[in-house]
Amino acid sequence: MPRRVSLAYLRATVVNSGLTLLAGRANVFRDGEFVGSTAIEAVAPGQEFKLFLGPDEQVRAERQMTGREVEKNLMGSVRRHAYAYSTQLENLKSFPARVTVLDQVPVSRNETVRVKVRHAEPSPHADDLGVLRWELTLPPGGKHLLRYDYTIESPRDSRLTGLED
Repeated sequence: MPRRVSLAYLRATVVNSGLTLLAGRANVFRDGEFVGSTAIEAVAPGQEFKLFLGPDEQVRAERQMTGREVEKNLMGSVRRHAYAYSTQLENLKSFPARVTVLDQVPVSRNETVRVKVRHAEPSPHADDLGVLRWELTLPPGGKHLLRYDYTIESPRDSRLTGLED
């Protein structure tokens, strides 16, 4: 989630090949180094589960606001705000990296305020909560640019809160 932090995090899908793992705290090690602790649910032998292995310093994600505009038109009853963002991804590894990027557009609770994603490249998976999800594979040493922009239309006399500056 490059909106929150520029780090990528490793996530592993693991199959329990041993005894039943009891629910509770688990210390996580990667390459013999302690990376943190997590809580796990009970895991039966042969059951698949996910583990988060801490930050991956070899995958970078940098998000920038590339455009912000408020329509200056004094005529009409609708005000439009436009926002544009880009996220630059970089794989510094010597092998391909599968990456999932999550971002979010605002979601209106008021039917008079409409949010529309106008353009996204490449096209993300989107849900009803405004979450945009890209899944891609970065080649070794590769870079990839994600872009999207959206508009917010609201009655001219309404006040919008919670938007980024």
